[in-house]
Amino acid sequence: MQFWLNLGFIREVEQLPALAVAAEAAGFEGICVPDRMVMPTQLQTDYPYTPDGKMFWPKDIPFPDPWVSIAAMAARTERIRFATNIYLAPLHDPFSAAKAVATASLLSGGRVVCGVSAGWMKDEFDIVGVDFASRGARLNEMMEAMRLLWTGEPVAYEGAHIRFPEVILSPAPKAEIPIWCGGGSKAAMRRTAEHCQGWLGLWYPADKAIEAVTQLKAMRAESTRADEPLEALVGLVGKPDAATLGPLEAAGLTGIIATPWAMDDARVTSLEAKQAAIAGYAQRFMT
Repeated sequence: MQFWLNLGFIREVEQLPALAVAAEAAGFEGICVPDRMVMPTQLQTDYPYTPDGKMFWPKDIPFPDPWVSIAAMAARTERIRFATNIYLAPLHDPFSAAKAVATASLLSGGRVVCGVSAGWMKDEFDIVGVDFASRGARLNEMMEAMRLLWTGEPVAYEGAHIRFPEVILSPAPKAEIPIWCGGGSKAAMRRTAEHCQGWLGLWYPADKAIEAVTQLKAMRAESTRADEPLEALVGLVGKPDAATLGPLEAAGLTGIIATPWAMDDARVTSLEAKQAAIAGYAQRFMT
């Protein structure tokens, strides 16, 4: 079982490189960082993953650019992987997105995973001027277009939402960039099964995580990618002891996303406290 560190919703953005060093030293497989372009002060869209539709984070929480953050953390580390959880690719044009991801992959030595999602906040799409209703179809085309652009060869694309003549994206990545899909909806899981190398699930108790990954594996078995491996990560509600991890791994889950300083409802801000929480989590659960 892999363990990935969640570095989202941190106000002290300048701590990210040092936290990446601590995570690598503790034995974490990877680090997840979120994405948000802008946060409307007057939000009209309900958050789909809470009973009351309210977000669980303050509107002024920082969302640093994920690819700049990954490049900064990669410069301080050697082994640990990095994934966006998630990158709102439909809000971007394919060239800016593909170039940012490719550059981060090059600078990290191929340690980058592009985790994407269609998104849920209509307000953000409206502000940026991107059609919200077609975001899923646009995301599917974005994944195809970015994979073409990452080859570094002359490529063209003709889709319903994305079109461009023959172009070359340079620099091209030297290693394959896996695309994972995030989300717990049927549409997100179907997109994962049909188009992606991995899945970034929601926060689940163990029984719901098993249920979700079992559903995902069944969708994968019915897809054209049935014979390809599939990584699957979720945030686990509860403590990942051996009795919990065994059934999860047997169901096909490959990784746990953890926020160590939240395990005991601790509210920490200092770098030293977060570093201690990372080391303590590894000692308690990862050995």
